[in-house]
Amino acid sequence: MGFTGSFRASFFLLWPLALLTVLFPHAAISQRQDIVWGNDAKAPPRSLITEVVGVTPHGFYALRVQEMYRLRPYLEFYDESLTLRRFVEIDLKHTKKAIYRTFEKILYTGAGLFLFSSYVDEFSKENSLYVESLDMQTLQGVGDSRKILSIFRNRLGGSAFRIALAKDSSKVLAFAETLYGESAPKQLEMAVFDASMQTELWHRNVVLNGCAEGLYDTENVDVDGLGNAYVLGRRYFDKRIDRRKGRPNYEFNIIAFKHLGQDSLTYTVRYKDLFITDLAFRIAPDGDFVCAGFYSNNSSRSTIRGTFSFYIDAEDGQLYRTGNRAFDEAFLAQFMSPRKARRGRELYEYALRDLIVRNDGGAVLVAEQYFMRQIQTSTSLGTTNTGVPQIQYYYNDIIVVSIAPDGRIEWNTKIPKRQQTANDNGYFSSYAMAAGDNQLYFIFNDHIRNLTQANPDKLRTFNGRKSVVMIVTVEPDGTLSKKPLFSNREQNILTRPKIARQMTRHVLMLYGEAGRRYKFGRMTL
Repeated sequence: MGFTGSFRASFFLLWPLALLTVLFPHAAISQRQDIVWGNDAKAPPRSLITEVVGVTPHGFYALRVQEMYRLRPYLEFYDESLTLRRFVEIDLKHTKKAIYRTFEKILYTGAGLFLFSSYVDEFSKENSLYVESLDMQTLQGVGDSRKILSIFRNRLGGSAFRIALAKDSSKVLAFAETLYGESAPKQLEMAVFDASMQTELWHRNVVLNGCAEGLYDTENVDVDGLGNAYVLGRRYFDKRIDRRKGRPNYEFNIIAFKHLGQDSLTYTVRYKDLFITDLAFRIAPDGDFVCAGFYSNNSSRSTIRGTFSFYIDAEDGQLYRTGNRAFDEAFLAQFMSPRKARRGRELYEYALRDLIVRNDGGAVLVAEQYFMRQIQTSTSLGTTNTGVPQIQYYYNDIIVVSIAPDGRIEWNTKIPKRQQTANDNGYFSSYAMAAGDNQLYFIFNDHIRNLTQANPDKLRTFNGRKSVVMIVTVEPDGTLSKKPLFSNREQNILTRPKIARQMTRHVLMLYGEAGRRYKFGRMTL
């Protein structure tokens, strides 16, 4: 079936702009691209833009951070002509003490801009999360910040905060978890607010009895338009190891907090005897859970053999619309030698990036090969050789999986990509994903010679400023087409796909930089 039916007309109704920012940059692209670039701007020294935090009819807001003796966040506003109009450093100084809070996040809900920061009281060991409103014109704080969440820590650890926005931008979840020690029970603290952050709808503290801190990882948190909160976790059975006697030594579960947090239900995620390596879930319109991910036959979290998907009934926890499919020989042969493909060699180091629920009940799963390697190099200093460690970042091929409304895995397709950089955390690597009427588009920096290269073993690594920005189109049946969008050298920048953002339904915002010089671009359908 592919991307057919009602999915064609209503994809964007399923994924509002606020959610797209949280998960991954998305946009819409037609067969014809008209790109208008804004004027060059000069960034403050040792600073970088990390994300676009909000889009309005009059422009957009971007977050910039500067590393000096401490992290200094800045909020910027760009008008419709992509021109920087306001630039304000966010004040993190504690109003009552000569200390600074820790910056957590700036969130745009549609009702306004909000600054989240935290502060640890070293005497009481209480770590508190604060929120304050920011004026959308001056970008300055409005009124005093107030504490909305707190959780205790001891000398062995700290606490971690997460902030999630509902798909319809009507609810905000503030979430914290303890990071005590190996034997302490896991503790969760959460509160749900309306879009104005003025009304707290509910607040709850949860101790996961029988679940030690060192044996539980929070994978993801979410909130829906009704104010229900969801926590996806990975719980290890005894020791913190992936497998025991050839079987998984962990399980995934989803904890749902419903009816203003008064009721909690735990759903254990198991499917057949598959060794689940990665799992993503989304909340369906009827409140059930759509789950999909990868599994391994090697009982290893670093390799994958195929894909699975199923729905979980939110009322009784039963699975339905189930399906799984191993990667076939023809698909594996795109990654490895024919001999290894015939033997069913598994793919390695693929990170699950996105799960998109279609309006027809189907879904699309997207993953990217991502890993790091530390390489020891040597430099000669006179008669002494000094080892210089180097971290290599690899962002390679993309896998796209189509899941039919009845749970069948329809097809898998591979988008060839080679991106390898050193000591930069993949700053210009990875991709932006875009959705059209019935097609998907992937935008990334690539070597121009890869446009016609069919042999995966001969793909060239993207070559910095000499690279092109490539668009790969995925058709409803999984077939691909590829073409260059523009040359980075011609624009005198290097594009950062991770910052790409949909400004409106018909406009994609691009961003690129070269040294301290940078600029935004607008791609119109």
